[in-house]
Amino acid sequence: YDNLMDRRSSRVIGFLGSDRATAGMRLAEEKLPLERKLDLIMARLTVLSVFNVKYLISAYPLEHPQLTAVYRWEVTRHKIPLYLYENTGAQPRYYITNSVTFVPPADEDHEWSQFTSHVLGGKTSTLITCVSCSQRPSNSAQRSVALGTSRNQQYVFEVSLDEPSWFVFGQNFLPGWAATLDGKPAVIHRANFNLQAVAVPSGSHRIEFRFSPFLAWARRGAR
Repeated sequence: YDNLMDRRSSRVIGFLGSDRATAGMRLAEEKLPLERKLDLIMARLTVLSVFNVKYLISAYPLEHPQLTAVYRWEVTRHKIPLYLYENTGAQPRYYITNSVTFVPPADEDHEWSQFTSHVLGGKTSTLITCVSCSQRPSNSAQRSVALGTSRNQQYVFEVSLDEPSWFVFGQNFLPGWAATLDGKPAVIHRANFNLQAVAVPSGSHRIEFRFSPFLAWARRGAR
């Protein structure tokens, strides 16, 4: 969550129970018993995992096979309990996909419906929004990825693949982001509703993602 978050991020956190969402369905405002809301959040934990959220702080005890209790403490003079959990099913912040499913671009509501049906239906492939893409990795492929540079506006990765695949960067798909592959411009595709992905050929490569507020302004102005 942040004050300037985009609509898609707002839709995600509203679905997962945040009262700060400004778009989409807001579970926090549903007229349901607390126990039912907690059950729904646990049922939707795989959605949280896709967005690489590894730790959860809760004012309520939670139970889920993917959650491991890390710490419990008490706050304020009323000694209100807080619980820290590790989400063992969280996706990495960046990774090379084992499998992908291509979906055509659509309006936000339709893409959200596709994404939630895909993830909550138990499917583990990465959704890539693309009409003409055909590059499908295999589970047996050998691959490695290392982070070289990590700044607020620049991330550089070194990857090595023995067959073409897709690199997923767990950063919101927003105007202002640009990518290069070995120094040449690369197309960023939307992945899993609101993340970024770049097609990568076999071999060793350098992938750079860079954010420019001026580029963001120019792209928004062109819409």
